[in-house]
Amino acid sequence: MRSDIEIGSEWTGNVYQDYSALPDRAGILNINIHSSLNYTPVVFSWWDYQLSLKKYSDFDFFDYNLHTLNGRISKNIGEWGGVELKLLYLLYQQSNYSPYNFSNLYLLPEIKYYITDYTILKLGYTASNVVYPEYILDYNSSGASVKINQEFSLFTSLELSVSASQKNYPEWQIFTSSAGAFSSESQKADETETGLYFTHIMQKGQAGCYCTYASLDSNANFVDYGKDITLGTGDESLVGNYYNNLSRKFGGYIQYKIFGGLTSFISFSMKDTIYQSRLARNLLGEFTGEKRTDWNTSAAVSISYPLAKIEGTSLDIKLDYTNETNSSNDYFYDYKNEITGLSFLCRF
Repeated sequence: MRSDIEIGSEWTGNVYQDYSALPDRAGILNINIHSSLNYTPVVFSWWDYQLSLKKYSDFDFFDYNLHTLNGRISKNIGEWGGVELKLLYLLYQQSNYSPYNFSNLYLLPEIKYYITDYTILKLGYTASNVVYPEYILDYNSSGASVKINQEFSLFTSLELSVSASQKNYPEWQIFTSSAGAFSSESQKADETETGLYFTHIMQKGQAGCYCTYASLDSNANFVDYGKDITLGTGDESLVGNYYNNLSRKFGGYIQYKIFGGLTSFISFSMKDTIYQSRLARNLLGEFTGEKRTDWNTSAAVSISYPLAKIEGTSLDIKLDYTNETNSSNDYFYDYKNEITGLSFLCRF
């Protein structure tokens, strides 16, 4: 069993991550416990628990604690492959605004088949259930996934992943008019994603990159109240297929031990999202006639350095920096954010 505790502070340039750009400082606490339990010589399991807490100085509306349990059980069956079950449970709690509290149970059973010694086929079925006890955002999803992993060596692999799922929102109905009347039909959405992932392990670290293409097709519509958000003033409109969009994303990372225990981690991503029906708005809340389009770029740098080590326990100092820009033709989603963090990490 391995564990680590991280305590520190972070400075956020835009705590809401929107056009308001309100800065704040937060205290952070992360606790991680990693373990493995092997039941028989052919059944292996890994279990990770994480507790993350964040408390803001000014905007305590966003104070939260997040419990995460991540598990995996695998069993090899003969020489042809095996089976695996991945489990994820999240419990998110905002101490100062409980309607946003939620839990998420996610399951992914997979069958693994060796096409060749270096080519692996995985067939999976995903199921997820998200519950908001005090709000109407509950949803469940299910779908299938196919992955083909090609190993070029013990240290280099390429994986093609294709998945399709459907989300159902039992507490949300479809609008029938701009007056806000509902039908008996619940909202649902079909999501598909195709991704290509490359990974390479080095002597002092590892690197990887990926690209994905995703689409969301929803029957949900939306009453947009335009410039005047008061109900029934005459400027409201009913927008069909409000959430439908296509997105492409490309990213990469590298983790490398430079010298003397100094370890660096660098990651970046670029993503564009095109909404097929949703109109963009200007500063006054008026429709511009253009469909909303977002371009998101993000980069992160993390550097850690060991301060002390006694037998199996080590203490590191860690510096993090993240820069995110979301460029949108919709004024309310055009923003920038910078996060700088300083923390101490104890491993034992």
